[in-house]
Amino acid sequence: MRKDYPAKSEAESARANAQKYGYLAIVRYKYYGAPDLPHAGVSRTGLEIRNYMTSPLCCDVEFIYDGRPIAQVTRLRPDNSCVLE
Repeated sequence: MRKDYPAKSEAESARANAQKYGYLAIVRYKYYGAPDLPHAGVSRTGLEIRNYMTSPLCCDVEFIYDGRPIAQVTRLRPDNSCVLE
């Protein structure tokens, strides 16, 4: 993602990528099997975003770009269920 926009910050390159390819959000997460290697994921729907947030295989999920019309603060409960505020 950054290689396509070397002069931009991570957030700016994520926004440009999302707008170019029609992504609603871009997230960074650690995969359960390889926690030391961060991964990036793209979402075109709210359901895909929720899947990243609630998957037992995705740890430490954070938004790099959030293009939802009204950004919602999302947090996880101890039981891994999702809370949208």
